[in-house]
Amino acid sequence: MGNQTQAPVAPAFSNRKFGRYSDLVEALQVSRQTIYRWVKLDPTFPQPLKRGNTVLFDMAAVEAWLNGEGVK
Repeated sequence: MGNQTQAPVAPAFSNRKFGRYSDLVEALQVSRQTIYRWVKLDPTFPQPLKRGNTVLFDMAAVEAWLNGEGVK
């Protein structure tokens, strides 16, 4: 079994190019802590972009990750 992280099934993302942690929590139906864990421990998970005090995710990259395509 091990300590494997399993991603949820890909949701239908809105047409937004970037999203915040709260957008991912809502879209993926996972906790914020789960997203933190993916960022820290899963090298294939898209890394967030920092713009000043704002942390954003490339929603297309997250959707690709969910579909098993990994980081490009």
